[in-house]
Amino acid sequence: MHPLVALETEYSLWSRDVEKDILPACRELGIGYMAYSPLGRGFLTATIKTLDALQPKDRRRDHPRFNPDNLKHNVELLQPLESIARAHKATSAQVALAWLLAQGEDIVPIPGTKRRSYLEQNALAAEIALSAAEIAQLAKAFPPGAASGTRYEAARRPGHLSPDRARRVQSEAPRVKPGAALERKCRLASSVRPRRSNKPASARCAA
Repeated sequence: MHPLVALETEYSLWSRDVEKDILPACRELGIGYMAYSPLGRGFLTATIKTLDALQPKDRRRDHPRFNPDNLKHNVELLQPLESIARAHKATSAQVALAWLLAQGEDIVPIPGTKRRSYLEQNALAAEIALSAAEIAQLAKAFPPGAASGTRYEAARRPGHLSPDRARRVQSEAPRVKPGAALERKCRLASSVRPRRSNKPASARCAA
């Protein structure tokens, strides 16, 4: 069994809940931290100030924090971020990433993007040296719990199991004998699409 070396979960100026328990536990155990959605699903780019900035089928329209009333409140949080970005002649996204990088060498932000230009901008965030005062100013502007709205929809949305229900389902699930999962996988593979191979079926399943 290999020791756990990294944990991936959300962390940004907009979502700092992990600072209470999860991040300290990772550091105590020597586990690296991969921060996904470090730009708050695009909010910290300071380019989404109304729903008009999102395409009609953009999934973020269903996220509580992008609800029109919540978004109106959340946009008010951006002013210090935009001000510091102007001072560094950088984008708000770059400063948000620079703040995250300043939280420790064990933190690796993993922003997603569809454009090479944004990828290059994000990489340049590593060259921005925020002052201690700027880091503190941003932390004060975005304290834990400052965002209006939850990260995701209510737990009882269609297709979602509450934690209690998930535990109940898991406890009621039949125990599977070792190797049964592989056996099912082989049966499924053979029933979906025949594949030409010189190997016997037993060899293909064992691969």
